[in-house]
Amino acid sequence: VQLTSMETCQNKTLDIQTTVISGLLPFTYSWTGPNGFTGSDSTVVRQNADLSMSGLYSVNITDSNGCVNNADIMVV
Repeated sequence: VQLTSMETCQNKTLDIQTTVISGLLPFTYSWTGPNGFTGSDSTVVRQNADLSMSGLYSVNITDSNGCVNNADIMVV
């Protein structure tokens, strides 16, 4: 799993993209992040970014065989 995020400025959009390298579709996503953030989409998109949204974002991705991959990205 590869995670990418563009530089995020305050009051702009925080955007984290996932790239899954292997596994069998469909995938399920389970995100955690700062201040209790959770999500289940393949990407994280948060409008009007502020300092409370900075920190470690983690994703667990499960494929249809039950194989799990995880990755982390630090957003500042």
